[in-house]
Amino acid sequence: EKTVEKTVDSDDKQPRDRTESESSNPDIHFEPVIQLPLVDIQSMEENETELLKLRAKLYRYDTSEEVPQFKERGTGEVKLLKHKDIRAVRILMRRDKTLKLCANHYIMPTMELKKHQNSDKVFVWSTFADLSDETPTPETLAIRFGNAENAQKFKKVFEESKEFVSDPDDSITNTLNRIHIKDNNESESESEEDTESDEEVDEKEKSKDEKKEPEIPKNEDKSDTKTDVKE
Repeated sequence: EKTVEKTVDSDDKQPRDRTESESSNPDIHFEPVIQLPLVDIQSMEENETELLKLRAKLYRYDTSEEVPQFKERGTGEVKLLKHKDIRAVRILMRRDKTLKLCANHYIMPTMELKKHQNSDKVFVWSTFADLSDETPTPETLAIRFGNAENAQKFKKVFEESKEFVSDPDDSITNTLNRIHIKDNNESESESEEDTESDEEVDEKEKSKDEKKEPEIPKNEDKSDTKTDVKE
């Protein structure tokens, strides 16, 4: 049985009934002092179509050290995104959890995707303007997939994207290609100068300074095998 107690309204001084449930659970509502508007968060991918999405591990070639080497840049999902309005395809990759960019650049027709040390799961390529750190920076990148099948999917879409963006009537693409070719020519001329200076060195010193293809850290293979690669 519910107990009923008599209460007196302060306005008309008339008693009214109040149940026990009403007294123990009052319905109190407070209006917010500040009204916050809804914010539309954009991913900057609204004008692009996703061609491919795969899990992978990315490395960058660090030349700041005394011995240049590949260093891990992040693990996450790499995407190939085709722009809806212009002939452009972008490589975009974000780190897991933090979602911080570790790769953000356009594919150029002059780019070359090469195997690293004959591995079926690792590819290497270079870009003259990666925007992961907001400042355009030339980078040499290596990407490792969990299996050879996903690596071949990436290579297939990468090569198709190169053909797609190589439109002779696209002025924007042509401008970017000229910059990329110029950058490649400058790097080749610098390497030729280095070769000429090496010719003056004795053969013994040449054998010691002989360049080898940089290796990707082997200790990263364990974590790579634990992660399933999904499309």
